[in-house]
Amino acid sequence: MEIVAAQKMSYEALQQFIDEHGFDVHALYKKSYVVLENEKIISSFQLEQVENKAYWLKQLYMMEDEVMKLPRILAYILHFAEQLEMEIIYAHSHQPVTDLLFQAFHFSLNQSPSEDLLQTKKQGNWWTYKICS
Repeated sequence: MEIVAAQKMSYEALQQFIDEHGFDVHALYKKSYVVLENEKIISSFQLEQVENKAYWLKQLYMMEDEVMKLPRILAYILHFAEQLEMEIIYAHSHQPVTDLLFQAFHFSLNQSPSEDLLQTKKQGNWWTYKICS
């Protein structure tokens, strides 16, 4: 598995992945990363800075047939964040299975990182992961 900035991928590869999910290719291209396995995009995610060294795992998409790899992909994302010297990752969940995943990875249940984000995501739970380096 490999994490690559979406900007480094071909437009065609991104478009093929996006056709599966129905979101904006330009938003993916500008702000996201993709997870490659055997040169195929199996997932994409976006880390948006909300504070100094604190980021929001804003989006995480998976190919439907790759969903069993979600724990491994989350581990790669957290390792990637550590390499970039991020200290805190915030995540929002509105599904019990996602809550279980965050618990398994030692995220802490808490409030939104900011009032602005709290207003955009009123339903569900906010989680925090502190990266130990």
